[in-house]
Amino acid sequence: MRRTFPNDPPELIDKLIVPLRNVLTTFVKRNPTIGYCQGMNFIVGNLLKYLNEEESFWVFVSITENILPIDYYSDMMGILVDQKVFEILLKERYPRVVSHMQKHNYQLDLIAF
Repeated sequence: MRRTFPNDPPELIDKLIVPLRNVLTTFVKRNPTIGYCQGMNFIVGNLLKYLNEEESFWVFVSITENILPIDYYSDMMGILVDQKVFEILLKERYPRVVSHMQKHNYQLDLIAF
């Protein structure tokens, strides 16, 4: 949780660490083919700031099972598509930023991932 939200006060992080672990562990048990993917902690962590543990779990389940395509996490195709869309939009809207990042060999897909 400290890596997830390094700027949040320690007392908030201490309060959310167990519910975060519980939600993600339960989600993995419900969806073993998806499992845990890096980035889920950011979504669930933010949900827990506004909802209780059970509500956060069900909202996260709804996002992953009803809103995202079924294979979004399981084969990483959705994430790869999102990365490409992000790269295209970034090049269109902020070409100087892209140029600067490329000059320093920074991979654009790392931001989206």
